Amino acid sequence: DNLYFAGQVNGTTGYEEAKKLGIKKVLVTCNKNNIGSAKSIIRNGGVLENEIEEDGHIEQRYWIQL
Repeated sequence: DNLYFAGQVNGTTGYEEAKKLGIKKVLVTCNKNNIGSAKSIIRNGGVLENEIEEDGHIEQRYWIQL
């Protein structure tokens, strides 16, 4: 099972590149206050795994099956 940590990806280009590499699942994160990024991630199939505190802010972690 390929695993790819995407960090921050804007748009679908990163997802398309990961898929070309044969990666089946990506972990995408965004700041909880960044509603636009969260909506984009969810639109692309993101499923919230958890929220973690990092450097004084809350990071949301989403998995996307490619």
